[in-house]
Amino acid sequence: MEPLNTVPFEHGLSGWQVLKAHLNPFGTPRPVPNVVDILTRSTGLSQIRQRRAVLARDNIDFLLRPPIAALGALDFKGGVALIEAGYRYASDALANSKLADRFVT
Repeated sequence: MEPLNTVPFEHGLSGWQVLKAHLNPFGTPRPVPNVVDILTRSTGLSQIRQRRAVLARDNIDFLLRPPIAALGALDFKGGVALIEAGYRYASDALANSKLADRFVT
């Protein structure tokens, strides 16, 4: 699961193209990322890199990836829904796996 969306800038964004579009009164403005977008994307890329490094070590017994994409990272009021979705997903995944059998005595 990669949390980053495709950017609307194709392969890159030229400052000259942005300036030209800005100065042309008949042109359509080009979308330009703001500082928050840049910081969010760089943080997301760093998290993806860290996650891939951890997964590459092969010391994981059970990996859960709950379907929480609909809940936003800054949706502070959605905490209860996030906890409930994660709990239901983890409960179902553990019940359907054979991992729980390893810990029954």
